[in-house]
Amino acid sequence: MMLSTPSTTLFCLALGSPTSARDCTACVRVENMTITVSTDGSALGNPNGPMGWAWADHEQNAGGKPGHKHDDHGYDAGGATNGTNQIGELCAVLEALRAHPGPEPLLIESDSQYAINCSTKWVKGWKKNGWKNSQKKPVKNKELIQAIDREISQRPGPVDFRWVKGH
Repeated sequence: MMLSTPSTTLFCLALGSPTSARDCTACVRVENMTITVSTDGSALGNPNGPMGWAWADHEQNAGGKPGHKHDDHGYDAGGATNGTNQIGELCAVLEALRAHPGPEPLLIESDSQYAINCSTKWVKGWKKNGWKNSQKKPVKNKELIQAIDREISQRPGPVDFRWVKGH
């Protein structure tokens, strides 16, 4: 688990975001410890087989923190009857972001350079280029990447990614 020096943020439960209002009855102080979440996705018979994704956070009771949308178990998984490895990896990142919308820093671990680059680097150029890749073709998995970008943009806390060796 990655540890950082704790600081606190005033978080408004009514607004769902950090605030500077000190007299609001819906506001609570939250520690800004980094939450580390590991993600993974895969597909059998890639590209047209069953696909799965999962995430697990490393922080005990992260789901009980203000602004979080999962219970205390700290993991989730899902899948589809037809998909690719890349779709599975992107789904894992997206669902981890959706489950951790709070103000504390979020570190997402992934063994997918594709998912990390889509979420952090390539998305900027694709937005400028009208969602066309370097070959002027439509970006694959555009809807998932746009959803990830929205979650990162709307999240009050910072999001970082770390590549980890695959299994």
